[in-house]
Amino acid sequence: MARKRKSGGRRKGIKVTPLRIAKALVVVDALRRSGPAFNEIKFVVQNPGSVATAAGAAVHAKQLAQALVAPLAEGLIGPKLLEKGVQLLSKGEPALGRVARVKLITV
Repeated sequence: MARKRKSGGRRKGIKVTPLRIAKALVVVDALRRSGPAFNEIKFVVQNPGSVATAAGAAVHAKQLAQALVAPLAEGLIGPKLLEKGVQLLSKGEPALGRVARVKLITV
């Protein structure tokens, strides 16, 4: 009895490419930068009296917003910007786009 060939069908798994690695690093870096926001949240949780007044709540809300703006923007916009940069490079020089999208391994 002959063996059945396994060449057809969908190949399963996650393809690891240099572009995906770079996107993951951008998101991880943004999470690492959000440390001051976590410290502010811990302080508010440990000291609920500090936000009991309107003035105290406003100060802590402003500090939390300032601590979250940069990492949040970087984490959300960074991967898309990286993708568009590779797309632009690929349009100018297709070989560079292939280098960024080449499959390294399948996990």
